[in-house]
Amino acid sequence: MNEITWDLPGAFVIELQPEAGDVDRLGHVNNTVYLQWCEQIAWQHAETVGVGWSEWNRLDRAMAVRGVRLEYLAPARLGDALRGGNWIVAADGRLRATRRFQIQRADGQTLLRGEIDYVCIEISSGRPKRFPPEFAQAYVVLGEVAERLTD
Repeated sequence: MNEITWDLPGAFVIELQPEAGDVDRLGHVNNTVYLQWCEQIAWQHAETVGVGWSEWNRLDRAMAVRGVRLEYLAPARLGDALRGGNWIVAADGRLRATRRFQIQRADGQTLLRGEIDYVCIEISSGRPKRFPPEFAQAYVVLGEVAERLTD
C-alpha cells in the first residue's frame, strides 16, 4: 500500500477490504457500506482507547449517533485495498463528541470524508447523560488535531 496522506495528524487507522456483498449493481461499493466502515473504525478506536462495549455496559453509558454527514468522492470496487482513519475533532467533556472520517484507496485517492456527531446516553433509559470520567478522558481532541483545526 502506498503512503497515505491524511487530512489531519494522528489518525487512528484500520485496513478495509470490500467484499462481494458490498458491491451494488453499479459495480462499486454501495454507499451504505461506507457508513458501516465508519462505525467499524469508531468501534475499533473506542476499544483501543479503553471505552469499548464492556466499559459501556459497566458504566451504563453509550455514545449514540446524533447526526451523520458523508461526502462520497470516488467509488471503491471489489479488490481495492483501503484504509479508513478517524479523529475526534470536537468533544465538550460533558455530553457530545464528533468524529471525522476519511477513507482512502491504496493509491492515495480519498473516497470518502465524513463526520458523525454523538451524544452520551444512559443505556438503561436511553436518555442523554453526562460523560463518566472514563469517557471524558477517552473522547478528547488531540492537541495536534486541535491545532490544525484552528489553522
